[in-house]
Amino acid sequence: HSERIAGSLRQARFPEQLVAAVQDELAQLLKRAGVVVSLAVRSSGMGEDAATRSFAGQFHSVLEVRPELSSVLDAYRQVIGSRFSVAALEYLGPKAGSRDIPMAAGVQPMVRSRVAGVTYSRDPEAPEKNQLLITSLRGAAHDLVSGHRQADRFVMNRAWPFTPLTSEIVMPDSFLAAREAFDLLPSDLRRGSATLMPKELARLAEQALLLEKTFGEPQDIEWALADEPVILQSRPLSLPAKPPPPPGELAAELAVAIPLMSGKGQVAHLGIAAGRVVHVDQNTDPEQFPVGAIAVARFPSPQLSPIVWRAAAIITEIGGPTGHLGTGDATRLLAEGAEVTVDVENKQVYQGIIAGLVRLHGVEEDDYRTSQELRILRRILRWVAPITLADPTSVDFKAENCQTFHDILRFAHEKAIDALIHFYAGQSGSQEELSRPVQLPIPLKLRVIDLGSGLKPETPLKGAISMEMLNSRPLVAILQGFLKEDQTAREPAVPGFRDILSGMSKPLALLTGPAYPGDNLGIIAEHYCNLCLRLGYHLNVVDAYMSSDPDNNYIYFRFAGGMAEKAKREWRARLISAILSGLYFKVERTGDLVIAKARNLDIPRMERVLVRLGELISFTRQLDVRMRDEAAIEEFFQRFLVSIKQEQAGEEG
Repeated sequence: HSERIAGSLRQARFPEQLVAAVQDELAQLLKRAGVVVSLAVRSSGMGEDAATRSFAGQFHSVLEVRPELSSVLDAYRQVIGSRFSVAALEYLGPKAGSRDIPMAAGVQPMVRSRVAGVTYSRDPEAPEKNQLLITSLRGAAHDLVSGHRQADRFVMNRAWPFTPLTSEIVMPDSFLAAREAFDLLPSDLRRGSATLMPKELARLAEQALLLEKTFGEPQDIEWALADEPVILQSRPLSLPAKPPPPPGELAAELAVAIPLMSGKGQVAHLGIAAGRVVHVDQNTDPEQFPVGAIAVARFPSPQLSPIVWRAAAIITEIGGPTGHLGTGDATRLLAEGAEVTVDVENKQVYQGIIAGLVRLHGVEEDDYRTSQELRILRRILRWVAPITLADPTSVDFKAENCQTFHDILRFAHEKAIDALIHFYAGQSGSQEELSRPVQLPIPLKLRVIDLGSGLKPETPLKGAISMEMLNSRPLVAILQGFLKEDQTAREPAVPGFRDILSGMSKPLALLTGPAYPGDNLGIIAEHYCNLCLRLGYHLNVVDAYMSSDPDNNYIYFRFAGGMAEKAKREWRARLISAILSGLYFKVERTGDLVIAKARNLDIPRMERVLVRLGELISFTRQLDVRMRDEAAIEEFFQRFLVSIKQEQAGEEG
């Protein structure tokens, strides 16, 4: 039957629509590649590499395919035919129907690799140990996967800095033919004979741990290395069941272990982790954080969120949704570079690596990770989490271009902010009914609309409002910061002729708004504020909610517009972005548009950030036309940033 099916496939004619679609996609793939490349036509059967059955080695992939339509279609026939090979049919069993496990194929450009190999995020020969295995050879990986060639083997410690434990180097034939060209080492190997250098091994180990964390289970990873490692495939690694460490052995190990911290903090996520301590703060670059290290911070910050994917554990002195433990004095007790073991469930941090606990965590089965529910949730997540509408100024920022739920939320939020910006402009005929003026000791026209409890109970029902009558905590904090700046810093600067001409190229609505009456507007409640400020030639928007629950707290800040020439506007935007990054914000900048968001801050930190935001708004008023060169930018930048760092140093003290 298998041979007849294969013969039928060789003679079958593909539908014209399929051929046309393959030809179009092939042309686009080759255009993206930019150079002539060989192709790989790989099997992609439904259920392949699933948790229950991997189908490893049962289906066929065709490599080194010529980048031509006929060659790709011939390779596709071979891949489809492998679904009905004798080996695959035996693997499926007698009850499998001809329509079970439908077969698809993926076409990819092949990587011209210097070295290729396979990484097992846990050593299959010793899964109970905290080590991983890397195998590698020169050239392409298919010779290794097929077993046609022997490979170098490197057993690595899974904990950063990924110390090599053992290595087995296969001497290539080319080296044996020219032995005199290589120095003989005490190990009886020739210098330069290994396929991978220590830095490359560490990089592959990092990637293996990141993939294991992403998929929630040990991984079998096929890779190729040219200038940078390229992940060709990552699939679940089936490991033999190993018993946990004997209770008596683990108890004896814990009896002599030295606890550095005990019984402190609130648990955010259960688990056991071991590694070296790395102190982090809001200025730490997540890309530079060592994968598998233990992150220790003074307090949680949105800037630390990307570190979650790289850290084995995160410990913060002040509790929050990012940290595993809110501990009070972690930065003092856990020294930089020290090896520790974190047992979150029992709220213990031990000195050194407690091998029994690490082994226990490695052999514990988590039924949820392999459950049908989690597989369904992962598929759903593809339609929820990604964001493709990232730039609200783009012509493609339209409702019909939303591809995920995240896109819908982003689109709705940006349009809501835009509607609030222009809300007051459309209500100029009923100003007195909708809003009330706020009397401020500065030349700033501000009106507010109270949604409820935004004003103190004793406030008169009509007339102007003083600052003392405001009960909106976010607005009060912003105004306090605004009033901090010197009066001279808020006087409008006279723009230069080039600034005016450059500003005229911007849309008029961005500078003035439709029928904008001249006053600024705040929509307020006790815990909420939406503030639109048009100061001089640019627009500031602050949308903030502040309550006793940090998980609900957020600040959204948007800065746009300006009457300066393009270079100055972008300098100013770069300045603002840098300062906001130091204030716990995640910042996006497109040209002279800045959008920043901060979340999960407690009330004291929310108030301090909002005060600083008020200072920043006042500080940058007309800053673009005052700045004359890069030196001026640096002066303004350092002045504000130094004060932020001094305040944060006071917090940590």
